[in-house]
Amino acid sequence: MLIGRTRTGKSTFQKVLVDPTTIPAPMNLMPGGRYPRFESFYIAENKMMLNIIDCPGLFERGRNENDIRKNKAIMRTMEECICREITKLHVICFCMSLNDGLHQEDIESVQLLVKFLGEEVSNYSCLIITRSESMGKKQQQNLLTELRNDVHFRQIEDYFQKGIFFSGAINRDHFDNGYEIVKDQFEAVNEFRNKLLDLFVKQEDSLLINEMVITTILKPHPPRYEK
Repeated sequence: MLIGRTRTGKSTFQKVLVDPTTIPAPMNLMPGGRYPRFESFYIAENKMMLNIIDCPGLFERGRNENDIRKNKAIMRTMEECICREITKLHVICFCMSLNDGLHQEDIESVQLLVKFLGEEVSNYSCLIITRSESMGKKQQQNLLTELRNDVHFRQIEDYFQKGIFFSGAINRDHFDNGYEIVKDQFEAVNEFRNKLLDLFVKQEDSLLINEMVITTILKPHPPRYEK
């Protein structure tokens, strides 16, 4: 399951998992999807069927103030999809884009979603740092060090018991202009992808939906979250 703040590259991340040569659509400020999408893909090189729920992002953006949904409404759409479509989760991917720093909304998104899904999701969760295709290994390590020393990130670090991973996609502008860096970006993206597929393949244990906090929302009393 892919979750996080809106416009962090969740949908692009999903496409790259299936095809590392994916060229993302031009960047815009509008949300990529307003409702959860449940899709299945066969990954030939791993002989694995990958079932992905791409959830809408929290802290939604939009052109019309009246059309922007509150976080509670967005989480209700997640609940409906999760409880109707699947019976268990193997890995939960919190996606963040840190190109312009760590947002307070990222911190709040993780806290809201863990409260919504239940603390037990931490044992099945990882952090995906998206848009990292041009980041070298030294830069990746420096970023991880900075994150772990950040007082705000330390509030949520323990939620990612499956670790922190990088992801990205070939930059559209670089591809359109025929820049040589595209080859390096593809190699980085493919390496990121292989590490994540390896995590998915080895994750045999799963979190049963009927044991999650989220299932209490189906009962006839109000949800426990308010924001």
